[in-house]
Amino acid sequence: MNHQYLSIMGLIVAEAANATKEHWAATALLGATLALAGYAGRALHENLKARWNAQKNVRDRLQKLSLLLAESNSLFHNQNYKARELLKMLQQRLGGNIPAYADFDDAFYQLYPAFTPDDRHVHSLIRSLTMTSLRRVNTDISEWLSVNTDLRQDGSRKPLFGDLATQLAQLGRHLNEWHSKYHALFLQDETDHKHCLVYLDSERRDGTGFPKQLEPALARVLSSES
Repeated sequence: MNHQYLSIMGLIVAEAANATKEHWAATALLGATLALAGYAGRALHENLKARWNAQKNVRDRLQKLSLLLAESNSLFHNQNYKARELLKMLQQRLGGNIPAYADFDDAFYQLYPAFTPDDRHVHSLIRSLTMTSLRRVNTDISEWLSVNTDLRQDGSRKPLFGDLATQLAQLGRHLNEWHSKYHALFLQDETDHKHCLVYLDSERRDGTGFPKQLEPALARVLSSES
């Protein structure tokens, strides 16, 4: 009787020990699985966060360019309106005595000696816009281009970036030539105030024109990144 009892108790203890080992193993496996899932979840979260930050960084940089281009466009049209008004004033007063000209600046340079005080006033406003606001915003855009070289060259992420990179490359050439012509017309002889405009894409064809598809290409990329 005692031997049978002890055998039964031994079996119970052994089974309990096995059950404890299996429970521990299952618990350990579950813990490891949860830990791995947690690590994978954190890694996925960090990856998504990094991608979102990178996308936001690109969007923020492009939005800054968009604001600079909008300011440049507003200044250009304001100045161009004043130039047309000045040419109209000269045509009304001088009639057929206006010589052939390649662009506004060429016409105003030739006619400067015949300017009235009113002509000189409008001319000075046009010249001031070139020397202050337009030069500043063109310098800001040039600095943006020098910092954001990846957006000027990288079209690998999406086809839209390739279109934008092409337009930005032309913008870089345009601004380099603009600054060079500005230096030649405005800085080499600071006593000569007859020049008032820096145009490249005129009948004279002095250089690379402003990229006409830049702003549509930029708008498409911004829309895709929002």
